[in-house]
Amino acid sequence: MDQSIQILEDIDVANIDLAHTYNVMGVINRDLGNLDSSKIYLQKSIHMFHEVEETNTPEYPKALKNLAYVLRLNSEYEQALNLIEEALDIEYKIYEAPDVNIAESVYILASINRYLGNYREALEYQFTSLEMLEAMIREPHPGIVANLSNIATLYNIMNRETDSKKYYKRALAMAEDLYGPSHPEVANLSSNASSIYIKEHKFDSAKVLIDRSIAITGNISGTDSPKYALHLRKYGTLYFEKKEFKKADSVYTAVFNIMQASYHPDHPELASAKSNLAKVAVAQNEHDRATILLKESLKIRQNNFSNDHPLIQKNIRNLIDVLKQINLNTEADSFQNLLLSEEEIVAEV
Repeated sequence: MDQSIQILEDIDVANIDLAHTYNVMGVINRDLGNLDSSKIYLQKSIHMFHEVEETNTPEYPKALKNLAYVLRLNSEYEQALNLIEEALDIEYKIYEAPDVNIAESVYILASINRYLGNYREALEYQFTSLEMLEAMIREPHPGIVANLSNIATLYNIMNRETDSKKYYKRALAMAEDLYGPSHPEVANLSSNASSIYIKEHKFDSAKVLIDRSIAITGNISGTDSPKYALHLRKYGTLYFEKKEFKKADSVYTAVFNIMQASYHPDHPELASAKSNLAKVAVAQNEHDRATILLKESLKIRQNNFSNDHPLIQKNIRNLIDVLKQINLNTEADSFQNLLLSEEEIVAEV
């Protein structure tokens, strides 16, 4: 493939074949985890489509979608959102809904909005994508599983546990039917569903799901991978809810170490890892440590999201609470102006 690109580039003339080849190389590098290289190839592809004036063809929005997905993985959410909206505008002109291509783009749009904290919009887009696919495709289907899973996750974020559990169960049953019992998607769904049982203090049921998720992911991705850390993190939550704080601290520290070795310093997952460590520190009356961790997590989130993001608002409230507990009231007051009203916060979720 690299040789083909070199031949096409040596011609030194804008051509559609080179646009397609860059797009393919972008996808290959993305799937290999080479996000920087993937981003470069996909940007070249989009530029070439413009050079040859082929931006109203089906292949151009595919390149936009691919780049949007890479940017989402790289925490560049606003840029990703602009690209996927452009792709959708073109696809609605090319295809007649319901259409698989449109459903895929709406799915990506939903996932970006979820990361931006726009949960109601994300849920609406997720259902739109699901309804399109169900109108065209007999289940089980990977796209249907993915939509069901994300709907369940959104309901969980919005504290609608009954709805969340219903969609997780449906998604998990379909994933097992489609992929078999040892697939990464089965691991993801098992891990996510465990959150509901932890909230309900059904710890034995949660443990079964967590053990399944980390066993599958450990065998496939290794025990030092971010995916493994995400599932392992559920044990930290379980121990925290059981008030076994030293065990929770140990798990959250292991998760943080994996994330730190895997991501750039401003990645949102590092903010989550620091927030979890802060939560345990507060529970163990280690308020100075908690203050440092909450300030670090807030800085990361502010570098990625706008101030009205629910995670930033929660981070600020937690930081203010800790500062007040150690009588740093003046510093606590300095963060008050960043808080939204209770009505605005509730409206977000």
